[in-house]
Amino acid sequence: MQLKIRVNDLNLKISETGSSFILLLSAWLILSLSAMILSCPEFLFAYTENVYTDYTEVSGDITGQNIEWTKAKSPYVVSGDIYVYGGTDVSNVATLTIEKGVVVRFKSGTTLYAGSASSTRHWGAIFAQGTASEPIIFTSNESVPSPGDWRGIYFRNDTDGNSTLLEHCIIEYGGYLTTSNIYCYSVSPTIRNCEIHKSSAHGIYLNNASPVITDNIIKNNVLDGIYGNDLSKPQINGNDFRDTDNDGIRQRYAVNIYPNGVSNMGDNIGSGIDGEYINIRAGNITSDITWNALSADALPYVVAGHIYVYGGTDVSNVATLTIEKGVVVRFKSGTTLYAGSASSTRHWGAIFAQGTASEPIIFTSNEAVPSPGDWKGIYFRNDTDGNSTLLEHCIIEYGGYLTTSNVYCYSVSPTIRNCEIHKSSVHGIYLNNASPVITDNIIKNNVLDGIYGNDLSKPQINGNDFRDTDNDGIRQRYAVNIYPNGVTTMGDNIGSGIDGEYINIRAGNITSDITWNALSADALPYVVAGNIYVYGGTDV
Repeated sequence: MQLKIRVNDLNLKISETGSSFILLLSAWLILSLSAMILSCPEFLFAYTENVYTDYTEVSGDITGQNIEWTKAKSPYVVSGDIYVYGGTDVSNVATLTIEKGVVVRFKSGTTLYAGSASSTRHWGAIFAQGTASEPIIFTSNESVPSPGDWRGIYFRNDTDGNSTLLEHCIIEYGGYLTTSNIYCYSVSPTIRNCEIHKSSAHGIYLNNASPVITDNIIKNNVLDGIYGNDLSKPQINGNDFRDTDNDGIRQRYAVNIYPNGVSNMGDNIGSGIDGEYINIRAGNITSDITWNALSADALPYVVAGHIYVYGGTDVSNVATLTIEKGVVVRFKSGTTLYAGSASSTRHWGAIFAQGTASEPIIFTSNEAVPSPGDWKGIYFRNDTDGNSTLLEHCIIEYGGYLTTSNVYCYSVSPTIRNCEIHKSSVHGIYLNNASPVITDNIIKNNVLDGIYGNDLSKPQINGNDFRDTDNDGIRQRYAVNIYPNGVTTMGDNIGSGIDGEYINIRAGNITSDITWNALSADALPYVVAGNIYVYGGTDV
């Protein structure tokens, strides 16, 4: 809507002495303008485009129409915030299309928004498709640009993600008093083959957003290359995170994201930044997700805080973290991967990690020189669904931080097979009222016992190899250290080089019928280390 008021339309003649009438006329004009603005608020911010010899100045709201910025009118200088939005139905989208080769310069503090500032959704889109030889450039209007000169490109929750594209664009020097060069709020645009750099904060900030971010160069941003909050599930693949300009700006992390957001991670590379990895923050996984296998030279997964995997309070509503073969997960100091919640009410979770002999899944320390006790371990809580939980062809190493083991089982029966469990600062596996299936593993070089079980644990332990062969001074105390009740399902296990090459049966009571199985000649023997009492009830 355009508003035009011409005083001469009133056909009024004002005398030199008509000052009172002028006051009345002024009041009438103010009231009229106010009424029209209230009925048409976009009047205040109507889109303007002023073409000068050397540039085109633009500002205001692009509403209910499609606008194109052309190379012929480039460069564009944004002198005030621009909102691109149409109707309240997604079929009525207003789109700003930007031609290849266009340069857009932003004055201090200005922003380009897709979507409106209204509490009611008004749908907008930005379609900026450059080429490798003619990129579209979004930059500062300062003669000597620096990070934070302008605010950035903001995709609001009324952005039409299907119509929105940034391709072969350069976005630089954003982050003014805010978060990033590109901000995505509850929207899924596509950002590909772009260069995103020199933000005063993050390169890209995701707030409940799931965009497709592929094949970009993301470099020299003050904080993270990509930051995602807890509900963001982006597709991040093929990006190059680097800090190579020797300008003193080093990104904190390539990707800084919560556990749920790792589900669509692909191969990304990086160099020269402080955190050359996918930094997985402390958080919860509350629905089924998969952590994908990455190539050998891709940025690895690094867990920076405790992760809990859990779903609903009914065992039929399990949340499962599936880890693909070949994945390497590195853990920062003191961190833990839990199946089950931290709540007093059971919320069921599972971890399904099935590697292969040639492509094991590795859970390890993130330290440059790892040592036993760097991280806490994998904890299966009593709300772990044992039927859905598997560790197979996994390597679990350097756990035990201020605690008990590389793998801890509490009142749960997962399956652990064909794994290598070593260099815990305490036990390899600790069983607390647990009855897991532990078969065909190599369990070595743990500071205390290979497997420790308390009085109510009744594990199946068969076909395992307990050894200490690395000449690193770490010798396991016992292969298996268990109470009498736990010997009931013991099978053939072997061992070499450890102090206690046997099944160490602690002092205790046998209060129900059990059988100690026959073992092969070369299996670890039973050794009773304390008094054992066998008794049942008071009636014969």
